[in-house]
Amino acid sequence: TFLFQVSTESLTIFWSPNLIMTILVTGLLATVVCYIIMIWAQRLLPANQIALFCCLEPVFATLYSYFFGTSLITWGVIIGGGFILLGLVVSVRSS
Repeated sequence: TFLFQVSTESLTIFWSPNLIMTILVTGLLATVVCYIIMIWAQRLLPANQIALFCCLEPVFATLYSYFFGTSLITWGVIIGGGFILLGLVVSVRSS
């Protein structure tokens, strides 16, 4: 819906100090802090555990968006998440 609105209407952005501060805090500060914590934590764990955890990011993102009401869980999503979890189980048992 947002992309449709942007493509059909002219989008006017009012560059207020609050908007600039919001972009700076969420875009820079939050991102930089999260990456610093992630890189620090990755040094503490073996590479295979990090790789397995990174595979779970789409599963957690889908659950997060579902619980906050921004997306629906369809059969395709359930099957895709099942394949991710099945792949994780197979790779953990083989190692």
